[in-house]
Amino acid sequence: MRVLMKVKIVGPLEKKRWIAAYLFIAPIVILFVIFRIYPLFYNFVLSFMKWNVFKSEGTWVGLNNYIKLIHDETFFCALKNTLLYTVIFVPAQITAGLGIALLLNAKFPGRTFCRTTFFMPYIVTLIATAAIWRWLYHPVSGLINTVLERLNLPTCLWLHGIHTALGSVIIYSLWQSIGYSMIIFLAGLQAIPQRYYEAAEIDGASKFQSFTFITLPLLTPTLLLVLVMTTILAFGVFDQIYVMTQGGPIHATLVLVLYTYKLAFTFLKFSYAATVAVVFFSLTLLVAIIELKLLGKRRMTY
Repeated sequence: MRVLMKVKIVGPLEKKRWIAAYLFIAPIVILFVIFRIYPLFYNFVLSFMKWNVFKSEGTWVGLNNYIKLIHDETFFCALKNTLLYTVIFVPAQITAGLGIALLLNAKFPGRTFCRTTFFMPYIVTLIATAAIWRWLYHPVSGLINTVLERLNLPTCLWLHGIHTALGSVIIYSLWQSIGYSMIIFLAGLQAIPQRYYEAAEIDGASKFQSFTFITLPLLTPTLLLVLVMTTILAFGVFDQIYVMTQGGPIHATLVLVLYTYKLAFTFLKFSYAATVAVVFFSLTLLVAIIELKLLGKRRMTY
């Protein structure tokens, strides 16, 4: 039996094209290595050292920082708050974003205005909107408690209460970022061919049946994207908590990123902060991989 092999001959013109392509992407690759890969590697090495800020030198301590981390109650408090924030924020974000996208996918007067209104908080500076919501939540002069008092309803401590602070931040985060998931879901909905819905309507399917058997299965790739991105966003929450609560009261809103920041720039414990950062990165990567494995096989084409 003769085996015929196809040999591709690359001419000078083809080689020049490849060289040009590599030259174009080289700056991006170099910048990515300098500002992403190298800091990540350096942070990992730093987690095995005890860094002296004043002498700018480090001593190798092996796994001591990780052993210390296992007995750190503040770390586990921050981890618990991060997981709690993620468990509440992600399902609420996906559900609300999909619901609003379904409503705004219908044809009605003012649809463009409504889409812009929902997306606007996401593109406005987070620091500014977080500061505004901090005033709204103020227990004495805040607008929310003022309205509740006028209506003779009980007021709340909001950001100043141990049991309400994290929930208050989550409410703000949903308001601020719901436009992100909405716009992605909206793009996914508009990519589904309308002929499927028309055929289902002819067969007598209800709106709920069309949503269950057409929309949800065909929206799986979009759902996967939103799930992974929203989870990463939730794990990395920092700005709004830093502006609104600083991690208080009594660590009620302390999360891993804020804890890492305080260790590094408040207490100057750079090596220990690097250890927390390594654990945080590993957890985020693990969760993202699990989500991709669970939902990646359910992708559909149409």
